Amino acid sequence: MLFGIPKEIFIYLVLFFTLLPIIVLSTMIKSSYVKISLQKKLWIILLTPILATGILILIASTVSMFLRSFSSASSVNMYAFLGMCLLILFLLVAPLYLLVYISKVIWTRKHPDYAIIKLEKKTHWPKREGVLFLSIDEKPFGKSDDSFHLLEQILITSGEHKVEFSKFSQNTIERINPYYEDFREEISFHFKKNTTYLVTFKEKGKLKTFNIQELS
Repeated sequence: MLFGIPKEIFIYLVLFFTLLPIIVLSTMIKSSYVKISLQKKLWIILLTPILATGILILIASTVSMFLRSFSSASSVNMYAFLGMCLLILFLLVAPLYLLVYISKVIWTRKHPDYAIIKLEKKTHWPKREGVLFLSIDEKPFGKSDDSFHLLEQILITSGEHKVEFSKFSQNTIERINPYYEDFREEISFHFKKNTTYLVTFKEKGKLKTFNIQELS
């Protein structure tokens, strides 16, 4: 046992966390303007398994400690164990939601006249397809202050922008290479403030394009 985890399972998990960043970096659909240096890739590949394994050890050690106390003590400890599990879950998830919420408040106060973009998604199990937002004004998504990702919506500053979209398909059964890019296009479009848009993929014969439709 290592940190309350069977040795074989621990080794498999470390191997998984080591391969995960390599798989993601090699298969993810990236913007045409994304430039990831070799040094940055190596840092991602190195730090991801270290951080993920550290979190795993922390959770496993805590759970193992309470399981041991639960097996040798009264039923009162069951509530303590469940409470600790919920606390760990809260401490892992709550900061992420809080960070997103604070970031959204800051961004919307800085850009009050923004538009909302919704992206088309279709699911026909096991296949899933839809549209990805890749870049704005030749800057990869997440690198420009003119856009903000909020759950299934993209907040974007009003005005003329050159936006890059990708049509993807995904087989939910496959896990090694989940995303396949079918089409990519850059579009110049004027986004009006306080307006919601839906981006859909249109294909007619050999003609493929993205359509930006005003919803409200």
